[in-house]
Amino acid sequence: MIVRSPSAWAAVAALCGALPHAHAHAQRAAPQVLSEADVIRLVRASDPGVRRARLNVEAAAAGEVGVDAYPNPRLSWEREHLPDAGESEDAIALSIPIALSGERAARAALARADTASARAAALRERSAATRRGLELFYAALAAGARVELERAALARLEKGAAVLARRHEEGTASGYERARVDLELELSRSALREAEAGAAAQRARLAALLGLVAEPQLRGALAPAETGGSATAPESARQDALAGEQARSAGREAESAWLPTVELHAGVKLADGASTEAGYVAGLSLDLPLFDHGQGLRARSGARAALADARAQEATRARELAIAHATGELIRAQRELGALKAGTGALLERLQRAARTGYVEGRRSVVELLDVQRAQTRVARRRLLLQHAARRADLALRDARGELE
Repeated sequence: MIVRSPSAWAAVAALCGALPHAHAHAQRAAPQVLSEADVIRLVRASDPGVRRARLNVEAAAAGEVGVDAYPNPRLSWEREHLPDAGESEDAIALSIPIALSGERAARAALARADTASARAAALRERSAATRRGLELFYAALAAGARVELERAALARLEKGAAVLARRHEEGTASGYERARVDLELELSRSALREAEAGAAAQRARLAALLGLVAEPQLRGALAPAETGGSATAPESARQDALAGEQARSAGREAESAWLPTVELHAGVKLADGASTEAGYVAGLSLDLPLFDHGQGLRARSGARAALADARAQEATRARELAIAHATGELIRAQRELGALKAGTGALLERLQRAARTGYVEGRRSVVELLDVQRAQTRVARRRLLLQHAARRADLALRDARGELE
């Protein structure tokens, strides 16, 4: 092809320039296959609350920098000039402060307590965000399983409808039976469309939460695995305990905050008159703790220790209640799931066999066969509902134990 028109050349150039961008967009929009581990990683990387909590930890840790540094020495120079005598004196001295009190150690302990509290809050925020992401992930998995369930139910109906259509043409099936099956087919197709729309909505919500361009594909099992209880306290609880210990340590150090700071002075003194003479300067000074004798630091240390202990007790209480509730929910869902499987398995097989045999022999109508299929679908939906409930309870339990931190 030969291109002669300038406008045609411009169109070709624009098209060629757009091709790499379109290819890159197609690559970005390609659906990503996500597992539970992928969701955890993406949530922790993209959740604004997790980022804010992480920055709070960094800000608290920055408060530790230099808080326990020793006071800086001071270099001073003074000149005294007497015009009438024609003399001048210069004094150069180095002053070294010596802190005797525990104020520096108390401030450092309070800063470490703040960092530990911020770290505990960040761990709990990360666990909560991870739980939210996984709840959406398993809700999308459940919605996908519902689609497969409805698709299987429709396939069974379509298979039976094909057989009935042949019998209707042969004159061995009534028009009522044909209309009844057609109605059931429409209801099943409606249920499938609704399930597909729900699954798409769940995947879209998950993609929005994780910051993905395209709706992801999911890989995982809906039913939770059998796991034992956590024998150790979560890391957030250890950070709460550390905050309390550091605050109490600050209180102990603040008991000696009334001790003054001693400052030593030493240097040389030069007198310039009729002749130049050299001497020395030496001295000592100290603060008099008349007004500020560490009372504010001791009060802050005590209040911070009480607050840290209260936060630790609150978190422990909430964790115990959450574990008890989630454990009960998980046990109930799993027991009901087992009871449903044991109670319906044999019954469904017997009903299906009886309905198929009776229909073939002409003793049962197609309505009874459809009733068995509806029962089979209801049992499958109930099983899916209980599996999802067990998974939600399992996530709540993992969150309470600190396993998602």
